[in-house]
Amino acid sequence: MLHELGRTLVPHGRIIFAVVNPTPILTRFRPRDVEQRGSVVLEVDRTLHRHPAQLVETLAVVEAGHVAHHERRQRLYSPAELEAMMEGAGFAVQAMFGDYGRAGFAEARSAKVVLLAEAAA
Repeated sequence: MLHELGRTLVPHGRIIFAVVNPTPILTRFRPRDVEQRGSVVLEVDRTLHRHPAQLVETLAVVEAGHVAHHERRQRLYSPAELEAMMEGAGFAVQAMFGDYGRAGFAEARSAKVVLLAEAAA
């Protein structure tokens, strides 16, 4: 996808690429959460795969005696992996932020990794 994006952008075109920052997830991993919102109960069971890093969440939504099950899988890319992927696709990473407001990136605290990158000439 990154190679195709680089191919379709005008020379020196810029993109903002944002993904979840895995460090807070990995350091504060919670295998289970239960939350009640009015009459709805949300049960979340999490599994963490390390190679490659991936978070798998199994959700059960319980409402009025009915249960709906959902699954979400999310690949967790480290900031270094993201930079290498961008550069490997021909982008020059110009900046890394912790949010869309251009806050400084703090690996231990930032919820997001937001990269500003420029396509090759």
